[in-house]
Amino acid sequence: MPDSQAQATTGRRSVNGQTIPSDPEAALRAAEAEVSALGGAFLTQAEAEIRYIRDLAIAARTKRAPDDATNRMFTIAHNLKGQGGTFDYPLLSQIAASLCDLLNQHTAERGRVLTIVDHHVAALDIIVQRRLSGSGGALGTQLVNRLRALNATA
Repeated sequence: MPDSQAQATTGRRSVNGQTIPSDPEAALRAAEAEVSALGGAFLTQAEAEIRYIRDLAIAARTKRAPDDATNRMFTIAHNLKGQGGTFDYPLLSQIAASLCDLLNQHTAERGRVLTIVDHHVAALDIIVQRRLSGSGGALGTQLVNRLRALNATA
């Protein structure tokens, strides 16, 4: 059956080998459902990535961190920053962005910087463990502002 006939009878069409609804609203609903289904996997991955940042900070304190520990922490925070918004965790994105700002300006070798990294990691961990989606309201704003103020003291 030609593509146009299949589209007319099923309401779906093939794009790049994937079958999607022909109706844009139905396609959007299908995409949103797919992103929502990935949300649980995102949180599981975020937990592991936050744990890795914590492990790198611990290793940095004991002088056992890899030479690129700051770059690794930055990359993980940068990924969390981008993914948080996709999965309705904008507060997580803002805190990860604050951590990126810190690590972009300072190496995670000094005690003060590592303490500030710890504060960011604790905040990220709470968001993921408690599944705190959304912006966090006034409390979320205060938290982000406090972390950014700490960054200024590094």
